[in-house]
Amino acid sequence: MTVYEYSGGKVKKRFFRNTSWIFVTGDKYDMDALYAQLDSTNLRYEYSTMPDIYGYRDGIKIWIRPSRARRLGDIIFSAIGYGRKYRVYNADIDPVLRFMASNGLSFFEMQTPYDMDPDLDVALVECRKGVCNVDGELVSESKFYDRMMDAQVIIYDDPTLFYRKLDAVGIRARFYPGRSFISYGQISYRDSYLDIPGKIAINSRSFFYAESGLSGIYEVSRVSFLPPLYVSIVTPGTAVSSMELAEAVRKGMLVPFKKDDHENPKTKYEIMDKDRGGLIFQPLPGVYTDVYEIDFSSMYPSIIVKYGLTPGRIGFLPEALEGLLNRRLLYKAIDGDNDVYHSRNVALKWLLLTSFGYTGYKNAKFGKIEVHEKITEIGRKTLAEAIEVAHENNFEMIHGIVDSLWISGSGEIDMVLAEIKRRTRIDIVLSGHYWWIAFLPERDGTGSPSRYFGLDRSGKYKIRGLMIRRSDVPEICKVFQMDALKILSECHDLNCIQEKRSEVMDLEQRYVKNLRHYPRSYFILSRKVTRRPEEYHVKNLTRSALEIYDRSAQIMPGQIINYYVVDEGKRIVDFDGEDRIDYKYYSRYLERSFEEINFLFDQDKRIRRLEDFQFSQ
Repeated sequence: MTVYEYSGGKVKKRFFRNTSWIFVTGDKYDMDALYAQLDSTNLRYEYSTMPDIYGYRDGIKIWIRPSRARRLGDIIFSAIGYGRKYRVYNADIDPVLRFMASNGLSFFEMQTPYDMDPDLDVALVECRKGVCNVDGELVSESKFYDRMMDAQVIIYDDPTLFYRKLDAVGIRARFYPGRSFISYGQISYRDSYLDIPGKIAINSRSFFYAESGLSGIYEVSRVSFLPPLYVSIVTPGTAVSSMELAEAVRKGMLVPFKKDDHENPKTKYEIMDKDRGGLIFQPLPGVYTDVYEIDFSSMYPSIIVKYGLTPGRIGFLPEALEGLLNRRLLYKAIDGDNDVYHSRNVALKWLLLTSFGYTGYKNAKFGKIEVHEKITEIGRKTLAEAIEVAHENNFEMIHGIVDSLWISGSGEIDMVLAEIKRRTRIDIVLSGHYWWIAFLPERDGTGSPSRYFGLDRSGKYKIRGLMIRRSDVPEICKVFQMDALKILSECHDLNCIQEKRSEVMDLEQRYVKNLRHYPRSYFILSRKVTRRPEEYHVKNLTRSALEIYDRSAQIMPGQIINYYVVDEGKRIVDFDGEDRIDYKYYSRYLERSFEEINFLFDQDKRIRRLEDFQFSQ
C-alpha cells in the first residue's frame, strides 16, 4: 500500500505491507469440512470468535492478500458452499478503505472541524477541439508537461481529450470509460475518468465536484475513508455505505459478503400498515401571505440517532451516523462564514439525504427494511405532532411534506419551534418567512406538493418545480421568468402583485414579439438519453438527435445531449444551431412559462389570507 503524506508543502511517499483476512461461519459439520479443505492450501487460518451487529459468531479466520479476498470469499460461498452452507464476512471491503480504517488513518486529517483544507497546488485543465488550456492559458507542450508534473491536484473537463493530451506529452495515465447504471429506477451515466499516478485527478463533471467543489471532495474523503478519486466517481449512497463500513472495520465488527437478510417475511396486511413512506399533503392552490416555513434538520438521520434505530442488537447504525449528523449541523450553522464551510455543508447534506434510503436498500451491508419502515413511521408521527403544536399556537397549516411545514397565523413562531423540538426530540428551524408564496395546481386542478414559489422577507425567492428550476427547458423560458420575478420582487402584499400585472403582461408581449431576435443559445434543449437509438419505439426528437449524432462518439443511456428543434412535425433537429429554428415549437414552451407566473393574477384561484383560516382550539 502506498501512502502519500503531505507536510510542509511537500508530498512524501511511504510503502506498507498490507495483509487482510476473511471470516467464515456455518454449522459444525460444514465448518469441520472446510477446515479440512484448508489443510491442503498454503493459507494461514484459525478458529476464532468475532462480533457482527447481531452478536458474536464462531468461525474460521483466513488470512489472504487483499486482491484475492473477494475471489476466495466467492469460492467458499458459491463453489464449496453452494450459496447456502456458509456465511462469509469481510471479503469485499475496498482495500484502501480497510487499510485506512484499520490503521487509524484518514484523508485530509484536521485537528478541528474549523481547520481549512491543505494548500495543495491545483491545476485547472480545459480541453476544447483538441486544444487544452491550463489555468486559463494556452501553453506549449513542454510547459503543459511541467505544469502537470508540478501540480498535486488536477481538475479536468473532457476525459477523452485530456487523456490524448497526456499521452502526447508522455505522461502515463489510465483511462476508465463511462458507463450507464440504474439507481432508484432512474437511468444515469457515470462519466469517463482518469487515474494519474501520484496525482489527485478529478473530472469537473463529477457529481460531488459539481455540487460542492474540491472542498466537498476532501470532506467526503474524510468521512468515507475513500480516496478523492473514488469520491469523484461514486454516488452519495456509496459514500455513506463506505463510511459505515469504515466504522465497522474500526470497531472490529464483521461485514457480510453476500447479504440475504434485508427483510423479514410479512403478511400483506403488515406491509400495508408499515410500508407507507413519508407524510405528504396537497396544498390548496393559491397565493398566501405572511407564511412561515419550518424544517426539521436532517429529520430521518436524526430519528435514527435519537431513537437508536439499528438492524441488529448492537447499536451500530446510530453511532455511525451521529458523528456525520453533528458534523453537518456544525457546518450548516457556520455555512455563511466561509466558502470552505459552505462546500462541506453541501457535501454532507447529500450524504445524510441518502443515509435514510440505504437503510432499506437490499444490497446495503447494514440495511434492513424494518428499520427503514420504523424511520418513516416516526417521521409521520413527528410531522403530525408539529402540525398539532402549530394549531395549538394559533397557526394553520398551509402545506406539509415529509420534514417541512408551511404555516400562517397570529402566534409566536419561536414558541412553536421550541415546543415542537421539546415534543419530538428533533431539531427544527425557521427556514423562511415569506411576504407571499404561491402554490400552483396540477393539471387536474388539485394542489401540487412540489410546485411553488415565494418571496422571502430576506429579498430572496424560493422556487420549486417551475421552468426556471428545470434542466430540460430552453433558456428563453428561464430568462423570462427571471425578468418577471425581478418585477415582482418589490411586492410585499397582494395588492402590489395585482398592480404589477400590466407590467408583466407587457414583458410577455416583448418576449413574443422579439422571439426571433434572442441569442440562439436560448433555444438549446437538453435531454437525457434513456435508451439506445434502436430501442426507441417512437421516433421522437431525441431519437432523431441520436440518429444524426457524431458517429465517432457513442451516446450511452443516461447521458445528456443538447440540440435545437428545426421542425417539430418532421422530427428534424440540429446540433450547431446554424440551421433555422422552429419558433412555433419554442413559443409554446414560452407560453407555459407565462402561465406559471400568471397564476398570481388569475382571478379564479383562491387568494388565501389570514382571516380565511379557522383555527383549532
